[in-house]
Amino acid sequence: MKKSVLIFISFFCFLTRNIFSQEVLSYSGNDNYTLVERTNLRRYDNGKYTGLLSREVRSFLTMKKTSGGNIRYTGDFFIEQDTVKNSKVMFNGIHDAIPSSFFIDRSGAVTMEDDNGYPSFRSFPSFPNTTLTVGDSWKGTSSRAIDPLNNGIITKIPMTVQYTYEGKEFYHDEEVYKLNAQWATRYGISYWDFGGDKELKSAQGSHKATIFVSCETGAMVFMTDTVDETFIYTNGAQITYKGNILQFTEYPPAVSHDELIPALKRIGVVALGDKASQTEKIAKSDTNAQTSKEIRSSQNVLDSKNVLSSKNTQDSQRLQATKNAQNSQKVQSSKNAQDDKNTLKDSVSEVIVAELKPEDLGEKKITMEETDSGIKLSIHDLKFKADSAELLPGEESRLEEIATVLKIAGNCKLLIEGYTADTGYPAGELKVSRDRAYAIAEALTKRGIDPGRFICKGNGASNPVASNATPEGKALNRRVEITILERNK
Repeated sequence: MKKSVLIFISFFCFLTRNIFSQEVLSYSGNDNYTLVERTNLRRYDNGKYTGLLSREVRSFLTMKKTSGGNIRYTGDFFIEQDTVKNSKVMFNGIHDAIPSSFFIDRSGAVTMEDDNGYPSFRSFPSFPNTTLTVGDSWKGTSSRAIDPLNNGIITKIPMTVQYTYEGKEFYHDEEVYKLNAQWATRYGISYWDFGGDKELKSAQGSHKATIFVSCETGAMVFMTDTVDETFIYTNGAQITYKGNILQFTEYPPAVSHDELIPALKRIGVVALGDKASQTEKIAKSDTNAQTSKEIRSSQNVLDSKNVLSSKNTQDSQRLQATKNAQNSQKVQSSKNAQDDKNTLKDSVSEVIVAELKPEDLGEKKITMEETDSGIKLSIHDLKFKADSAELLPGEESRLEEIATVLKIAGNCKLLIEGYTADTGYPAGELKVSRDRAYAIAEALTKRGIDPGRFICKGNGASNPVASNATPEGKALNRRVEITILERNK
């Protein structure tokens, strides 16, 4: 009897909390994270079944809060798998990186900065600026980036989504808000993406989704979308997809810096120093200069007050107006100083890296630094055959040592970025840098690193760490960087 009463009371409390509680949903940031979109869709060409599209897109995104209160994410997306047909999977293990950067505000609205088609869902979910109780509904404006033919041409389709708040529950031990969402695919009637696929004539269909949103951060934890939509092309072809799209958030494992950094130092890797402390020193110096300026400005106001205090009431009123204007200017100046400090923190790594000199590298010519994304290793002066990705003899020992240490990082993803010296041929530099990133990934794979951990990216001659005017500077710029991607600490 007592047990039944306790169960009834617990159920009543849960029901009461969900039905009568009022919630305000908002987005406050999600730390460094991996966004996964898993697609399992049956494809029909002109009504005939042609195969299963089974694709997984992953990303690693690094978070920074902006002075305006929005969240800025930068990172790379990569495709794990592509079309599956007759049980054969096309998958080579090492992935190309697709860069992306965007902002998210408190309502969940996304503003793209570097848009290469990912993430595919934007401003989804979106939150109303009102309190919600169970059963409340609202509409939100979102969009989706699609590529039905998988030909690399991205088309944006708007989404008017009807949301319903279903209450709180737990998902994998995390308290979440449960939302139901539905919307129709409508393209080619009153909206066209003139930057999208010119051959896509129209699209129609339906989506029904269940979404779990973190109560703590407002970030989407999990989403399942039931899809039934058809794309019609100017040549008369009709492609229909039916099935499910899943989206969920994963957090990369934390790396033990206490174990990894000493291991790197043992093989001769040189630390570039505590970037955070250098940032604070520069920022503090900037702030002190600003403070001195404000003190001088305040002294001028006091001097003006002494002069004007002997005048009539009208002059005193004029003085008060002057003081108010000065105070307002001081507040704005302080705000500008803080904004400048934030900007300085974002760019200070470039200032510090630009001071790199050949004598700073050590015998191995490998440096490390702690970044927002994780520990970054820079292998300088790599010996490749001219204008190619073929490693010359003599690099084996460095790669052996790096592979040994990378195994300490467990299953963390590894971003490999290739760089070249500036030779005046940007297109060629970009290709060579990408090929060299792949070459290093393949070399490390032969030394026991799982190829599925690698994301490769070519950056050409961008972000030089030294002058290209000297052979020594070009040697420093000719490098490959390996970042161990991990969650913020």
